Formats: sequence, C-alpha cells, structure tokens
Amino acid sequence: MLELIVIGFSVLANIVLAVLVFAQNPHKNVNRFFALFSIALVGWSITNYISVNPVGFDQLFWIRLDMAWAVFMSMSVLLLTNVFPLGDPFFRRMQ
Repeated sequence: MLELIVIGFSVLANIVLAVLVFAQNPHKNVNRFFALFSIALVGWSITNYISVNPVGFDQLFWIRLDMAWAVFMSMSVLLLTNVFPLGDPFFRRMQ
C-alpha cells in the first residue's frame, strides 16, 4: 500500500511539474522537451509498478510495455539535453 502511495505522489508531482513548465512558455523547445520527459517518466513509473503487480494482462506484457516507455524516456532525455542550456539545438551552434 505504501508503494502505491509513493507512486501516486510521484506521478502527480511529475504531471504538475510538466504542466507548469509547459504553461510557462509553450513555444520554447526546452519547456516542450522537459514536459515530454516528465510525461515519459510518469508512463514508465506506472508501468513499472504494474509490471511488479500485474493487472489484467500477464506480467510479460507489462514488462515489455515498461521497456517501451524506457526507450521513449531515453529519447526525451536526449532531446532535452540537446537543447537545455540555451534553448536552441546544440548542433546548430557548432556551425
């Protein structure tokens, strides 16, 4: 039960953080990619919890879905680190 409370708090905090950052300036790439990362973290957290305590489908399905969210989360971290310091893509600055 304590695990479910911690996961619920974490999911709620990440959703609120994603909404606040995105609402501050939705046109900046940094804010978009941070919100994308936060949503990916929410999906990964939920499927990670369900993969340990399977509901509906078998455990292998939830583990595979968890790995898919991990790939999505890795992609969003790559996009975020590409634009984080200044807001424009790193590769454009190298030219």
